[in-house]
Amino acid sequence: MEITDTQFARAYAIAKQVFIGQLSASRGIEVLHLEHGLNEASAGDFINDYKYLRRGQVFHRTMSASAMHYFIEQIFTEHGSTGLNIALTSLRLHIQYYEGHTKTTMHRMRSVVDDLELLVDKPVESSIAKAVTCADLCPIEKLLVKKVVELVNIRTDDWKGVGDTYRNSQWSFGGKGEPVLLFIWWKHLENSENGKIFVKINMLSLANKLRRSTNKNLGIKAKRAEEFHGRCLTAFSNKTPVRVALLAGQEFNDIDKADTVDARELDSESWYVSNYDEPTNEFILVRGSRSFECSDSIGNTENEISANANLPISDTRQQKHISRTTTFSRDSEVARTAKNRADGICEYCKQQGFETAQGGYYLEAHHVIPLSCNGDDQEWNVVAICPEDHKKAHFGINRNEMRDELIEFLGKEYSAFHEVLKQKALLMDSDLTTGDLLETNLEL
Repeated sequence: MEITDTQFARAYAIAKQVFIGQLSASRGIEVLHLEHGLNEASAGDFINDYKYLRRGQVFHRTMSASAMHYFIEQIFTEHGSTGLNIALTSLRLHIQYYEGHTKTTMHRMRSVVDDLELLVDKPVESSIAKAVTCADLCPIEKLLVKKVVELVNIRTDDWKGVGDTYRNSQWSFGGKGEPVLLFIWWKHLENSENGKIFVKINMLSLANKLRRSTNKNLGIKAKRAEEFHGRCLTAFSNKTPVRVALLAGQEFNDIDKADTVDARELDSESWYVSNYDEPTNEFILVRGSRSFECSDSIGNTENEISANANLPISDTRQQKHISRTTTFSRDSEVARTAKNRADGICEYCKQQGFETAQGGYYLEAHHVIPLSCNGDDQEWNVVAICPEDHKKAHFGINRNEMRDELIEFLGKEYSAFHEVLKQKALLMDSDLTTGDLLETNLEL
């Protein structure tokens, strides 16, 4: 039976997954045989031949000239002239081996070499290169969460195994010296007008929504969302790449029901956090490497956000200027949450605030990393402290030490954001304007 172009394409995709370790060879053969109609021998040949083409080594089992042409074209598309030269070396060795054993001339394979040699040293853009789209990234194989985590070199020594329910249900991993891995639903990916693939993420808004729910079972989902947000913020602040695992299936973020994952695969490319819109807490993740800055907009609707990509986070927040003081918009619910958490006891000195005429105890909300220093108007950055300590936090000689102690306090309550707060504190310490900002922005 003649193998179709569609089967060539699926064979190439599966062979590539096997080569980079996303699939075992036996599983790849099974998928090609059961789901795409190839016999097992042909499936194995495609997988092995791709491996040798990528390595420039001789292979003994042949495929059709049209399939070979397709495979090497795709390698050129993805790996340029270097990949093309390596693949052609492998094909020449195959022709030499085959002709030496059969005493025949492989005219069609020689034509493939002659045809593809014309692409050497040509830029990929001028050839048959096809931009990757969201459709191309749809996951097929259902890899174990632990397998995906290990593929990006995140340690799993402390995992209990496949049955570790807590680990297998997390939405993100890594950080603290390890790569950041994010699990993202494939259906949310978007194609931009200029050929990029991106996704908009707003996990903190989801976490806040879940925290306000009367369903206590949603608390674990809120924690996962907060951890996801923290890792995105760290990657954005440090301009470090992230890895993305794509999911297909049914998600149930805001109800007490487990997601149904039908497929889970690690994207072979790195991603980066392109933009963070602080007022809305929305991130934009872009597929590829960070080789461009403000001009790297993902489409007309994102131009305004992209234009601010290089500014300090606080520069994108709505401001109004009064004399030397910059007043930032604040969410009263955040301050209320911090004060409810404190329950009338100063979260720094541990003394009870003075009693008010209304019968409560007076405390003031304080942003440990001030909004003017790229701080976040979120409960994990706000403490409720007495007026005396509040003034010390802004004007005291030991205000930096006080800040660091409060960061440790918040870190125990909101562990997902501990590193974010510490990193922003380091940026404060390196900024010569921090003192002025603190002393002119006492938040009442």
